Amino acid sequence: MLVNLNSTDRRRPNYLKMSVALELQTAEDEARIQAMMPKIIDEMQVYLRELRVDDLRGSAGLHRLREEMTVRVNKVIAPARVNQVLFQQMLVQ
Repeated sequence: MLVNLNSTDRRRPNYLKMSVALELQTAEDEARIQAMMPKIIDEMQVYLRELRVDDLRGSAGLHRLREEMTVRVNKVIAPARVNQVLFQQMLVQ
């Protein structure tokens, strides 16, 4: 996923490129999650576009990002659940 981040400097936009994996609570949830993937991606992109570069700094920023993404994914896929969102790749530019 590639999104532009919220920035007050319109001359130099910032971007976030990331890929994630979802740690499933049960293997039976995989089919539901696959079916809901367009909604999951939409929910993540809407959230990520509101972030600023400062929101992603340090381990505390990444921890908050993971927690927020996990909550949002679980809201979309309920009653299925994921244990957490795992970052596979992340680049802030």
